Amino acid sequence: MRGHFLGRLGFIARLLTPLVLVLLVTPPVRAASTATAKKLINALKSPSFKVRLQAAILIGKKKAVQATDALREALDDQHDAVRAAAALSLGKLGVVKARSKLVSLLKHKSKLLVRSIEKSLMLLDKKNGEAVFLVVVDKPRMPKGVTRSQGARLMRTFKRKLENTGGIVLSAGEETIFSGSELGTHLKKRKLTGILLQPKVGSLKAKDDGSNTTVICKVSIMVVTLIRKRMEFSGGGEADAWIEDTGISDDDRQDLENTVLDAASGAAIQQVIEYLARRAAGP
Repeated sequence: MRGHFLGRLGFIARLLTPLVLVLLVTPPVRAASTATAKKLINALKSPSFKVRLQAAILIGKKKAVQATDALREALDDQHDAVRAAAALSLGKLGVVKARSKLVSLLKHKSKLLVRSIEKSLMLLDKKNGEAVFLVVVDKPRMPKGVTRSQGARLMRTFKRKLENTGGIVLSAGEETIFSGSELGTHLKKRKLTGILLQPKVGSLKAKDDGSNTTVICKVSIMVVTLIRKRMEFSGGGEADAWIEDTGISDDDRQDLENTVLDAASGAAIQQVIEYLARRAAGP
């Protein structure tokens, strides 16, 4: 049934305006030798904080990318100087996966550690080109009948496209660490503008008309300033798909819904990406 279903699937996805998605590729980091990396990893476990500190610094200088996991563990070192060195080296190595941990430490009592984290985050902001926006994506508003897994699917589509777009940094929880003027000050240091996306899913349900099974989905996104909560833009995407049959299985029906949801959400987030590109370019 599945092959028959796919062979008879009709599909249309529409964007409300023509869009351009900018993808930037960064050159690979030249890693230190495996032997050197192992020595530095072992040094991070030394009982001497001076040895651990030197190792954390050298991992960044020597581009020992094999030691990134050990560096992330060093963010919990008992000595703040080691933690600060580890944070800075993570930024130098472009370890984006460390962003959430780094952000969680932004209100630490150690000024040395906080300054190093801020520098590290600024280095990571450049990982995908010169960053302009820090983007927060709200939990989508969904109608009855749309499952949590479909909501998660929509969020994955959003994040995948945003992560691959130059000039955009996805929030790692900055808005939960800071609020109001504190958040504004932090973003100013990083030379970022805070943007909040508020998505909404329209009806998403398969309908039978006697001969076909059809799904139509609309996804809209409000673009709001993160600090002042002022609406700037509203975009959206629409898609529909159908199959010449009404007696399809539950699995095929869900496939149909997911296909339409992916297309509509992809179209909507691309509209937002184009808006932000125009905004960054200025008048």
